[in-house]
Amino acid sequence: MFIQRQQRWWWNAWLAATSTELYGFADSEEAADEAMQQAIREARRQPEGEG
Repeated sequence: MFIQRQQRWWWNAWLAATSTELYGFADSEEAADEAMQQAIREARRQPEGEG
């Protein structure tokens, strides 16, 4: 059995307006920041009650 350990960046954000927690993993700090910003933009675009 072969197991490979990888270091990954974990990010999370709380959107108070919708009481939504967003989170994920990325391979680098820069990718984590971009993924978090993208998730925030998408969550803000969703109409209330969807998601």
